[in-house]
Amino acid sequence: MKKQSRPVMYVQGDKKSDSAEAPSTRWWESYLVRYFLGFIVGCIFVVIVGVKFDVLDQFIKHLSSTVPTAGGKPDWTAITLLVAILGLGFCYIASTPITVLHAGRYGRGWFDGQSRYFWVSWILLGGIGFVTDFLSTGLNLGSNCWLESIAILLSCFLMYGNHHSEKPIDEKNLRNALLFFVSVWLLFFWGFVGRFFSAIEVTDKSEKIWWILSIPAFWVLVGQYAVLYRLLREKDKLFEFYKKLFKARRMKNAKDVRDTYTHLREHSNSIFVVVIEISLFALFMATSNLYKKYKNDNYDLEYFGAISVFFLVMWMIPTVFMWARANSLELDFSENPNSYLK
Repeated sequence: MKKQSRPVMYVQGDKKSDSAEAPSTRWWESYLVRYFLGFIVGCIFVVIVGVKFDVLDQFIKHLSSTVPTAGGKPDWTAITLLVAILGLGFCYIASTPITVLHAGRYGRGWFDGQSRYFWVSWILLGGIGFVTDFLSTGLNLGSNCWLESIAILLSCFLMYGNHHSEKPIDEKNLRNALLFFVSVWLLFFWGFVGRFFSAIEVTDKSEKIWWILSIPAFWVLVGQYAVLYRLLREKDKLFEFYKKLFKARRMKNAKDVRDTYTHLREHSNSIFVVVIEISLFALFMATSNLYKKYKNDNYDLEYFGAISVFFLVMWMIPTVFMWARANSLELDFSENPNSYLK
């Protein structure tokens, strides 16, 4: 008996809906493969943290003494499984802001427009730092309080002035925009990071490296709240974007275009996750060293753990709001299906 195919909804000028396409059989496109690197990096960081705080060694001793079949030897199967679970969890938590950033792709706010300049200036900050050896004896951040304060004020003034100018720097002219905004951000970083190092009395070379590596974590944290603010205020723009996107995806030969930008974005996401993981790990190392330095012998691991959990909650909260945005989109679709499908 011939199997009856499911009816497919047609759109004028199109042959068939994308929903009728067969699922991809290319294994290298699966999420498991794409995020495998982030999983491995997460496992490595879990082991490093466990060794640093002597948690891993204590767990191995506890497992060896409590499991009857262990015979006093480490149960490496249980240890490997635990590290894998924690590594996967860290990878997933690190990647949660990408959901928010993805939802905000319908438009660009001021914060989104500054993203490229932030990354370039952050790389330059680290590069200039190592070249001039400011981490030890050269351009020592935190040693010129007045100049660093002036740098912060000047960079904020230039950014504010350009934003409210009648003739702002045109982002279509990439060279001018790149020179201006990267210079402003680099000036801000030099002043802010220097004042920060001076305030918390950071002098150790490794501590400075950890703090500089942690800067992207703060950027991503603030960035997702900026996108969330736009999503809460611009619901109609979000709906309009998806209406146009759904119609475009149903056009003839749209799958080729869709595959192209989807592959670019998803493979970039896999690297972005690793960058976020490195930055979060650097932030953890920097804050743990700072907390230990100020507490001296009164180092309370449980209290520091509570602070870390609070930060992770702040990190993940914007993603919770995406549940509400999805419900709003579903409600609008149920009430206005023709505006999405015709």
